[in-house]
Amino acid sequence: MSYRVEIREEKARMVLPDGRAVERTVQVRIHPLTGDTVRVLTPPHRPLRIPDLVAEYGHTRDHCPFCPDALEARTPSFAPEDLDEPRIRVGEVRVFPNLLAYSGVCAVSVLTREHFVGIEELSAEVLTDAFAAARIFFDRARCNRPDLPVRLLHWNYMPPAGSSILHPHHQLMATSLPPTRLRRLAEGAGSLLVLPGESPWEAIVRAEREAGERWLGEHGPWSFFLDPAPQGRYFEWVGVHRSKSDLAELGQEDYGSLIDPLCSLFRHLASQGLWSFNLALMGLPEGDRRFRCQVRLVPRAVFPPAACSDIHFDVIEHEPMVLRAPEEVAEELRAAFRGSEQNLEIPGPKTDDR
Repeated sequence: MSYRVEIREEKARMVLPDGRAVERTVQVRIHPLTGDTVRVLTPPHRPLRIPDLVAEYGHTRDHCPFCPDALEARTPSFAPEDLDEPRIRVGEVRVFPNLLAYSGVCAVSVLTREHFVGIEELSAEVLTDAFAAARIFFDRARCNRPDLPVRLLHWNYMPPAGSSILHPHHQLMATSLPPTRLRRLAEGAGSLLVLPGESPWEAIVRAEREAGERWLGEHGPWSFFLDPAPQGRYFEWVGVHRSKSDLAELGQEDYGSLIDPLCSLFRHLASQGLWSFNLALMGLPEGDRRFRCQVRLVPRAVFPPAACSDIHFDVIEHEPMVLRAPEEVAEELRAAFRGSEQNLEIPGPKTDDR
């Protein structure tokens, strides 16, 4: 097995104004799959504060195209050659084309009628209907657009994650080529030395489980751990499916098994004053043994006193600076996943698809 995290340490020395000598340790980690480097810093950890969203962003409701009184009039419908119906409807969820299209079939999935939904209000009911609508979208895209075999779900939740519209929504897409990180994760996994007949992702999950430092647990067909060289400033939460590689293969139970771990994670984020995140549910065309369906989430934040972005060095250097070691965060998160190996009853979606 060749899945190994290389860590190099650098020491930074300084003298404080009061004369005390201080030494800081910086870890430079090399990702075991992509070869990318990240820098893990060691500042004292201080939870942030969740702002009053209504007070700070209340004005965004006035011109929101996703609120019920505006959605039908201000959003487009699917072309019949792409999807069979103009819109997908499941409970409160509405799926329609993204005006800012960045793939051949690119959709917005509005999750609720409510404009403001805080991170602790992202409930199992909201996620159940959202994932049911995504299943319909991916199934129809597979049937109608076989030329676009890569299917993805993205969630940029709240302004720190780059969302210009606060109303909670997913982005769903079918495209011809995988994004760069997905491709590099698959290529890196495909180059690992594994046991005969073993999938590289089976080997990766086994290695993380046996090491234990970043391991969180299992729930249904998903295995959860923290990425050893994360893209996010705080951590990168990863769930890997046991056997399926294409999002169009995922059924109700596959999606349902993600709901309880996600809700537990949302509660943990709120306890740390983190109220925004980027999430990706990624897959490659059916049968690609280099990959297994994955969900990846990184918290996003703005830092006081100037409410500055948490992304800076990353843009030019393509090298994240991480504020907490993944092993430290995993110690906290394991408590949230205690008992996650039990299979819970999966609620059914409130289907209103017509």
